[in-house]
Amino acid sequence: PFSNNWRRGGESDLEAGLAQMRDVRGAVGWDFGAHFGIHTVGMAMQVGPEGEVASFEPDSGAFRRLKHHVQMNRLANVRLFQAAASNVTGSSLLITDDGLGSSCSHFQYEDEKTTPRTNLLRVETVAPDELVAQGAIRAPDIIKVDVQGHGAQALQGSLESIRAKLPLVIFSNHSQWELDGSRELLAPLGYNVRSLTGESMP
Repeated sequence: PFSNNWRRGGESDLEAGLAQMRDVRGAVGWDFGAHFGIHTVGMAMQVGPEGEVASFEPDSGAFRRLKHHVQMNRLANVRLFQAAASNVTGSSLLITDDGLGSSCSHFQYEDEKTTPRTNLLRVETVAPDELVAQGAIRAPDIIKVDVQGHGAQALQGSLESIRAKLPLVIFSNHSQWELDGSRELLAPLGYNVRSLTGESMP
């Protein structure tokens, strides 16, 4: 549960990532796969009222809790999107076999088989670059990506903003396809992969 993460001090990856930035006040963060909002709330508090957090969560059950936690903390600097960050603006089918609000909800993996009993929920997708072009959000200084295998598509839909600002990317990998696709996008921009403790990774 969300509150249990706070009590135990969980999710230290955001803290480690923000520690690599010289000054986070006024920064812009994007949260891909916000779930209940532990990273969204943390980033919004760190960047302050002059900063901004754009938070993306397609699962309707998780989104309700995300919205509640943002409102409960009175965070006026958060922009909420009930949609998945992706390479296209439209819709796709989310697998919700563990129920709405589960952290395991995901789009179909490349090697995943579905059956007539697979629970599928049609959700909205949005390319973050389009939101920037519309003036709905600002280009990011930091992006947290934890989207259960959909990370390469989320980054592809953000590539113009990434190219413009070269933000810090905190990435949670869930498949080899996701990792390979993300590296193909980011490597030409000069990105390399490091662990949260700073070591280079192959």
